Amino acid sequence: MRTKFLFIIGVLFTTNNLFADNYNQQIQNLQKQLDELSKKIELQEKQQNKNYNILDGLSFNGRLHTGATWYNENDELKEYNNDSFNNNATVKRARLNVKKQINDFSLNLEINYQKNRISLGDAYIGYSVNDKNFLKIGQSMIPAFMEREKSTNTMATIAFNAPESLGWVAGYLIGVDYVYYGDRSGLSMGVFGNGTNNDGQLDNDMNYNFSFRNFYTPIKNENWLLHLGYDFMYQDYNESVRYNPTKIDYSYFYGLEFALQYKFMDVSSEFIKMYRKYEKDSRFGKVNFDFDGFSTEFVVNFTGEKRNYSQKGGYIAGVKVKNPVSKGGYGAWQGVLRYSFADGKDTNKGIINNIGCQYDYTVGISWIPENYIMILFNYSKNGITKTNNVGNYTAKGKYDAFAIEARMFF
Repeated sequence: MRTKFLFIIGVLFTTNNLFADNYNQQIQNLQKQLDELSKKIELQEKQQNKNYNILDGLSFNGRLHTGATWYNENDELKEYNNDSFNNNATVKRARLNVKKQINDFSLNLEINYQKNRISLGDAYIGYSVNDKNFLKIGQSMIPAFMEREKSTNTMATIAFNAPESLGWVAGYLIGVDYVYYGDRSGLSMGVFGNGTNNDGQLDNDMNYNFSFRNFYTPIKNENWLLHLGYDFMYQDYNESVRYNPTKIDYSYFYGLEFALQYKFMDVSSEFIKMYRKYEKDSRFGKVNFDFDGFSTEFVVNFTGEKRNYSQKGGYIAGVKVKNPVSKGGYGAWQGVLRYSFADGKDTNKGIINNIGCQYDYTVGISWIPENYIMILFNYSKNGITKTNNVGNYTAKGKYDAFAIEARMFF
C-alpha cells in the first residue's frame, strides 16, 4: 500500500513539473512574439515620422554614342544633300533618362540629343497594375515594328535599317499606352495624338494615331528561341495642316516579325507594308501609294556569348561579356550581316514619293570589352533614290560607306 501511494505521489509530481515546464515555455514564446511586434510597431512609427527624402526611388540611365563615317565620292548625292554624304566625325546621339518610383507609380523623363538638336522623348506617368501589366499616360514611343523597339545601345549595326532610316514610323507621341509582358508573350497598344517637335512645341499634324503590337515566343529554352510577331498602325491626319502640296488623308501600315536564335547565333527578319491615301486636290491627284520594307540580319558571337532576349521589348538584344577586359579577359567579339530595303515606288501610278527608295548590304564586326561599352565597325554598299513632292528625281545613285562607332551607356 505504501508503495502504491509513493508511486501516485511520484506520478503527480512529474506531471506537475511537465505542465509547469510547458507553461513556462508558452510564456517565453508569447513574450518573444510581443517583443518582435513591439519592434515592428516602433520601426513603423519611426518611418512614419521620418522626413521624406526626394532621392528615394530616383534612378538615372543614359547613353553617349560617338562615331565617324567615310563615303566614296558621289557628286550627285552630295549635291542632293551636302551634309549627309560628307565624311564626318560627331556625337551621333546622347540621352539622359530620369525615373522616379513612388509605390506603383513612376515618373519618366527623357532628354535626347541627336543631329545637333535637343528633343523630348519619354515624358509620361506610369502605373504598374501588377508585375505583368503596365499603363503609360503622356508622351512615349508608340508601339511599332521590331527594329523600332530595339535599343540603339545593343543594336548589332551602326545605322538603322532602310525602312527605319527613311523615317516611316512616328516616334514619340502623346497618348495612353497599355503594355503587357508575360513569360512567352507581349502586347502593347495605344491611342495617341500629336507629340512635341524638335523645337519643344506641340505638333498639329494628325487627329489621332492607333498602334498595336503583339509577339509570342513558342520556343524558349537554354539553346533555342523562336519569336513571332505582328503589328499595325493607323494615322488620321488633321485636315487644316495636311502637308501641302501632297495633302495626306490617312495612312496605315502592318508588319510581320520573325527571329530565331540558337546558342551564340541568331537571325531576325521583318516585313513592313505601308499604305497612304492622298486627297483628290493634292499635287499627285487622287492617288494611293503602297510602300514595302524588308530587313534581315544574322548575328554570331565568336566568343560564345548568347545574346539576351528582351521579353518586355520583344527583340534580341545585347550580351553579357564572359571575359571582360577589367578582369583580364579579351571582351566579347560579334559579327553581323544585314540586308534591307525600303521601296517607296507606287506600282500602279509609277510615281516615286518623296519618301524615296533605299537598300543596304552591311557587314560588321563589334568589340564589347565591358557590358556597358561597345565599339562597332561597319562597311555597307547602299543605293538610294530621292525625289521631290511632284515625283522629279533629286538624287539617284549608289555609294559605299565605312563607319565606326563607340557606345557607352549606364
